[in-house]
Amino acid sequence: MRRSGEWWLTTPVLSLRVDDPVFAGDLDRYAADLADAQQAIAALRSARGGS
Repeated sequence: MRRSGEWWLTTPVLSLRVDDPVFAGDLDRYAADLADAQQAIAALRSARGGS
């Protein structure tokens, strides 16, 4: 999860802040790619009539 501009790996009992800038950058890119994919799917559904 991203909280206050930092990435955290969380479980129900533990949270660890991601200190590795390379890993954090990978998470940023993954989150951006996922958001792009979700927008593309929403656009396709909208074009097909909202299924």
